[in-house]
Amino acid sequence: MRQTTSPLVRPIKVRVKPLSLLAAALLGLNAHAAETWLTITGDPDNSASHYIQVNPAAIEIKDDLRVIPVRINRARVWTTSEGIQFRSVDTEVQIDCTEQTARYLKASFYAQPDFRGQPFKVTVYAADDIRPMVFKDIADNPTARIIKAACIAKGATTN
Repeated sequence: MRQTTSPLVRPIKVRVKPLSLLAAALLGLNAHAAETWLTITGDPDNSASHYIQVNPAAIEIKDDLRVIPVRINRARVWTTSEGIQFRSVDTEVQIDCTEQTARYLKASFYAQPDFRGQPFKVTVYAADDIRPMVFKDIADNPTARIIKAACIAKGATTN
């Protein structure tokens, strides 16, 4: 039986700091679970703030690779190195547990905060177009925590 999520229902927002809680969530959820966004840093109740969330219910595992949705809300309009201006972005991130690296596979850019409306640009990055997942501007840089927690996960969808 497949579960669907009503667009009228707001995703659950849980503030997560300790790696152990994030790892537990990644271990305990499967891809058919309801959409659950865990807040890694920031305040998702304040659309005028920076925040980063992951969806552990949608993690996919293949050998030492993981693919997990990561979304980022910016406090103000942000400009990428390619000149794309956005307020929020919903991404797919591939994590290599052997190399302990993370790269963007896909990015859906939104003009509005909190991923409202339709993305105005969707980019799928080619295998040779490596876009590392880094948060140089965020004091509590969560990159290493996200990688470590995703690599601990064993019970997610396996391809």
